[in-house]
Amino acid sequence: MNEDRATIISKTLSRVLRHNPGANGGVVIDPQGFTDLATFVPHLNTLRPFTEAPVSLEEIEEVVDGDFKKRFQIAGGRIRAYSGHSFSVEIGGVAFHPAGPLYFGTTERSREVLEHGLTVSKKLKVRLSHSFQEARSVALARPGDQPLIIEVDAERLADDGASFELLPNGEIVTDPIGPKYLTEARKHDAFHLPRP
Repeated sequence: MNEDRATIISKTLSRVLRHNPGANGGVVIDPQGFTDLATFVPHLNTLRPFTEAPVSLEEIEEVVDGDFKKRFQIAGGRIRAYSGHSFSVEIGGVAFHPAGPLYFGTTERSREVLEHGLTVSKKLKVRLSHSFQEARSVALARPGDQPLIIEVDAERLADDGASFELLPNGEIVTDPIGPKYLTEARKHDAFHLPRP
């Protein structure tokens, strides 16, 4: 499968599984974020651009398996997005207490977050990375400008009452973060393990 086709499939999976399950006749998403592939694939093929070039289950599996960010899960004939939802789901994460900084990868176009904080628009949670390198990979996958890596003083944020959740795919999510906890990251840092 070529890269353009994989990108279209990935973006459509994100849009439907994270933000718009009820559009165009919709799909049923359970409280854990799963929907049955047997009805999901035919539903996708009613959406553009798949009305002209239908997507197959094999293509979806290839995109999910090849996604370095591990944004999706296929299990037991069902599929879900792990995070980034604009509606409430229970993914099955565990409480996480950071033992140092966490990171957020974006681009220079979003530099204003250093002044205004990391907020959410449609998404309910902010997604963070364990390391500078991981956040840089996320930033490089965003179209457009130069990468900007933001360091989050996560340990202080947790001490001030914020809660963090470690998802099964390794992502860390939390509520919006104020600017006083953010600085531009200029150094690589080690992976931080959750406290026992």
